[in-house]
Amino acid sequence: MLTVLLASTALASPAELYGFGARAMGRGNGGISLAGDAGSALLNPAALAGHEKSQVLVGYALVRFDFDDIPPLYWDTNQDGLIDDNDAPLQMGEYDKGDGLMLGIRRPIGARFGFGASLFIPQNRLLRLQTTDPQLPNYFMYRNRTQRYALALGFGAEPVRSLKVGGGVRLLSRSVLDVAFTIDSVVAGDQPSDAGVEDVVSLEARVHDLSFDLKPSAVPVFGLQWAPGELIDPLEGLALGFVWRNEGAIPVDVNLDAQLNASAEDIGELEPVSLAALGDVYISIYDHYMPMQFQMGASWSFESIFHTYADVSYTRWSAMQLNSTQLINAELQATMADLGDLTIENGHDVSGVQFEDTWNLHLGTELFLPEFPSRIAPGFKSFNVRGGFGYEPSPLSGQTGQTALLDADRMIFGIGLGLSHRSIAPSIEGPVHWDTFFQYHTLARGTLTRPEPDEPRAGYAVDGASIPIGGRFFTAGAQCSFDY
Repeated sequence: MLTVLLASTALASPAELYGFGARAMGRGNGGISLAGDAGSALLNPAALAGHEKSQVLVGYALVRFDFDDIPPLYWDTNQDGLIDDNDAPLQMGEYDKGDGLMLGIRRPIGARFGFGASLFIPQNRLLRLQTTDPQLPNYFMYRNRTQRYALALGFGAEPVRSLKVGGGVRLLSRSVLDVAFTIDSVVAGDQPSDAGVEDVVSLEARVHDLSFDLKPSAVPVFGLQWAPGELIDPLEGLALGFVWRNEGAIPVDVNLDAQLNASAEDIGELEPVSLAALGDVYISIYDHYMPMQFQMGASWSFESIFHTYADVSYTRWSAMQLNSTQLINAELQATMADLGDLTIENGHDVSGVQFEDTWNLHLGTELFLPEFPSRIAPGFKSFNVRGGFGYEPSPLSGQTGQTALLDADRMIFGIGLGLSHRSIAPSIEGPVHWDTFFQYHTLARGTLTRPEPDEPRAGYAVDGASIPIGGRFFTAGAQCSFDY
């Protein structure tokens, strides 16, 4: 039960899945070499430098999943310890929507420095830790990925003209759960002949100690932007960007100290007897793995008319720690039996799962239309449109019949629309920006072929069919940002 409550099959955060901020999301989740806004702490902290005004961003994003249906599966649904015709076929459920709030701030410090923070908060929770048995077919990259917060702090500086550098951290956490409890069982024989089981056997449980520590941890990020066009006239409009992020995760360590006391009394002529069994179990749950990543990109801007960019990313998935509950150590002791040689094996065998490093590609553009006057609202108004494309190959390269992880190459199509106007509030200098975005993600189609078992086997299709792979999901939303 504790494993189900505390484990997960999610990776990274929403920012890695579809981006952060309506402008970046509308152009396909990229643009590390472009000028930054209040969401730059999660994209490239170097873009926080070189701004004259502070900026605040408030937005909302919704996510809906539609993966191909998984056929009915063999499973011990009636919990009798057997998998047979008495079990109703298991049908995998749908994936939760991932709506959430986006908040960002960018603030200059002098003429050459800047600070920023970006935060994504899921609508219904800050963080969900939930496990799925690796024998069951599941899209492990998406189940919980949108169900956790994303928080980044960044700092940027412009030491010399055309060069900006920045650093920051992604804030994660490490959890430690300690539980000590005792269960007392007493069997009493001096009961009437018509007594029921509840009259003969009594159970009492006591939790002696329960502590849960949530410890912060930080993943370092380094960014750089260089605009050679500011120094070399033929390269005017050209900018380069680089971002490096270290790996990180949210590990959960569970220490269980259990004691079972069983005693029997008044059983015929037998002397009263008691038995105590002790269990010390250490479980490690490696949750929300964030791989090391290096990004590099280039962009070209033509005056204030349009921007275009191309980013490539290298992600070291080969070092990935699969998000599955692992039984690290278990010791059993008993007063009337020698259990020292009893070995408890980990039931989740994920040793056959293989991952490989990947290269991702993102392309996008942004077009700014001329300003136009408005009789209804005084002050300038201008529109801009965005679009982008992304390709992210699956890191899953192989697995055995012990697991049924589902994933496929993913293509991203994004569009966005923005409106900027002069502020009408005296306390806000402006301008005020309104931005919307829509992204469509599609997974390449395929199948997971599993050998047909001689008898019902947990996680396998009832009719022996292959497991289809593929589907789609989309994210859409809007944000408001203003300079002050």
